[in-house]
Amino acid sequence: MQTEPSSERIKAFVLDLLRQGHSDDLAFAQALTETDRAAAGADHFWSAKDHFSHRTFWHHDVIDKVRAVEHGGPVPVAAVDEDQINAQVWNAHRLRPWADVFAAYIDSNAQILTLVDSIDASALTTPGRYAWLPAWAPGYATFLGNCYEHDQEHLMQYWLDRGDVARAVRARQACEQRIIDSPLPDWVRGWFSYNTACFYAAANQREAAVEALQRATTYDPRLAERAQTDPQLAALGGT
Repeated sequence: MQTEPSSERIKAFVLDLLRQGHSDDLAFAQALTETDRAAAGADHFWSAKDHFSHRTFWHHDVIDKVRAVEHGGPVPVAAVDEDQINAQVWNAHRLRPWADVFAAYIDSNAQILTLVDSIDASALTTPGRYAWLPAWAPGYATFLGNCYEHDQEHLMQYWLDRGDVARAVRARQACEQRIIDSPLPDWVRGWFSYNTACFYAAANQREAAVEALQRATTYDPRLAERAQTDPQLAALGGT
């Protein structure tokens, strides 16, 4: 039976994970050419600037909502859906200079780390604390999903769009492995392995997708039912 980790250990891991993700971003940015940094993207072919502007916006969405909860205020609610928001953010920032875009991202990341560090460990592990999550999900899930995995997925998408599938695969594998090696509960491992299966399915790597889905359902058997009706995994057939 899996031993439940302490709240303090989970908080320390989440902070370390966010720092690792930030290190990945710094390495990514350092490897970009000046042409890559200056490039303006297209609607379905985002530039590096587009990805970082998008991520910065959603970092601030998390910051605003979590601060509202922690300070006892009303949680801000978006007036339009996510697709509309994403389009607005893309249009508003696509021509900004790289230096401004990346500096804004660095600042938002620092604010996320400060915010997580300021929250009591027991609050981070309390289910139902943040209303935008499922009622059973602990608070730290919002940072794992919105500030770590989401950010990693944008690095993967950048490489996929440019035909570097191998690099995207390595990033997805590393993203999942950090969670597998973590002190977090098995349902979190299942979540990340499930999303790895979706990644492979979208990349037409069926065997790897099947293996990842098997890992996911081993960690969290409830995911087997979800997979049966998930359009992202439809190509796997009856596996």
